[in-house]
Amino acid sequence: MPSIDRLRGDMLGRAVVRATTIVTKRRVLAYAASIGAVDDVYYDDLQPGGLIATPGFICAIESPLLFDPVYLHAIGMVPERLLSVWIHAFQDSVFHQPMRAGQTLESVLSIVHMAQLPSGALVTCHIATNDAVTGQPVAESWYGSLYRGLSVAAPGGQAAPRLRAHAGVDAGAIEHTPIAVTPGTGHLYTECSGIWSPIHTERAAAVAAGLDQIILHGTWTWSAACLAITRSHADGDPSRIKRFGGRFSGMVGSDPGLVLEHARTDDGSIAFAVQQRSGQLAISHGVALVAPA
Repeated sequence: MPSIDRLRGDMLGRAVVRATTIVTKRRVLAYAASIGAVDDVYYDDLQPGGLIATPGFICAIESPLLFDPVYLHAIGMVPERLLSVWIHAFQDSVFHQPMRAGQTLESVLSIVHMAQLPSGALVTCHIATNDAVTGQPVAESWYGSLYRGLSVAAPGGQAAPRLRAHAGVDAGAIEHTPIAVTPGTGHLYTECSGIWSPIHTERAAAVAAGLDQIILHGTWTWSAACLAITRSHADGDPSRIKRFGGRFSGMVGSDPGLVLEHARTDDGSIAFAVQQRSGQLAISHGVALVAPA
């Protein structure tokens, strides 16, 4: 396997990947089905205004950019080594308008921050997605990738907005919402989202990457948690979700027993975390912003 010890830093601050996505009914419906979003707003294509995508659909647009050969070359990553070192560290998304079936979206990925951590190299990308016809902003995300055991040649840049300081949710008005997972969830999500990595579907690939078993996509857990927050705090209206972000703190295996812990805070935001049956957090430091009805 090709070796690399240090990530390049000469592309820091630059836009390196541009992509166009056609938001079809098929893709919107498939993504919704994969996270259990069978509400009419996601499923009834005869409703006025057409289908609205779940906020989590942004993951299907953005994730492929992080595996794009142009991006990997920009940071000096050898594709053959990627699965053995890469971890999705955090994702913090801001939504300017809902994504709808029929839109054509344009996304630009820029490398905005690189940091050296004891565990490896942290690279933060900013991905801006606009409506290709109107030019209006649709969403933007700060996407953190940890490359275990590697170093960075040029630490610096502009860090992502701060997530919540606390990993979990303080006791008080805390609510608990189960998140259903089945052994085939990862396979369904892979095919419905278009986000493919064999460590989520094939145990041989997972073991070769240093894992004991296949693990669930972090973006599935993130999207399912966002769906639950939408139902609990936005009356099921995805257009009211304005920010959703969290840190991926633990790998989710085949028996996760996931529970979303969430509570409204004094500043009006929603604190959340996703806990596994073992007590380990799958998503921590979570923050959501919901617009008034």
